[in-house]
Amino acid sequence: MKRLLLVAMTLGILTAIMLSATQAAVPSRSFYVYPNPAAYPTQPTIKAVGLGLSGPAQLTIYDRAGRAVLRTALDADGEGNLAYTWTSNKASGAYYAVLRGTASGGGIVEQARFAVIR
Repeated sequence: MKRLLLVAMTLGILTAIMLSATQAAVPSRSFYVYPNPAAYPTQPTIKAVGLGLSGPAQLTIYDRAGRAVLRTALDADGEGNLAYTWTSNKASGAYYAVLRGTASGGGIVEQARFAVIR
């Protein structure tokens, strides 16, 4: 089995984590932000893959204080996937993306945390 070594610096402590290749892959059904963190000038892109979205979805981005900094309606592609690149001027910090929509099985709510570094 292939292994992937992730190295992260958190609060001055170097941490190494071994993940199997299957853990490192993006799941077939997911809601995520890439890149995370998004360092200027790179823009964060919010993606929903394999959720089976049908009809419009509502994307809301909140700042760390819980204030909604973006609300927008999005349409999924023919396969029920969507992608939105957040291009507005934003401060460094932690953000939360919340996607609300409908799928064949009923309503869905997905959440993802991400960071922006200027």
